[in-house]
Amino acid sequence: MTTYWLIGQLAGKSGVVTDQGNPVLTIEFAGRRETIYCPDPEEYKATAEVVDKAHGLGATIIAYSESWGEGTYEAKRYAKELGISLMPYKALFGYLARYGVR
Repeated sequence: MTTYWLIGQLAGKSGVVTDQGNPVLTIEFAGRRETIYCPDPEEYKATAEVVDKAHGLGATIIAYSESWGEGTYEAKRYAKELGISLMPYKALFGYLARYGVR
């Protein structure tokens, strides 16, 4: 899954602007700016290599589908060291909702 699915989910929400980017999507909301990397199905397990790829692309968040993906303990720890949040889409939408994106 690339950012296309996420762009579609954000299209109907108020308070968010996207750059329509792929493989990283930059969104602006409530005075904040986040760059999101969405692993594709071949990267179903977010590993340190996926974190390296996202970091190289300038991502601040790695968001994935819980239905087919997961983040390894190593990846979560490594992402945190690099200042990247690693989270399922459900958590991403919760984060955005806290800032008024609905």
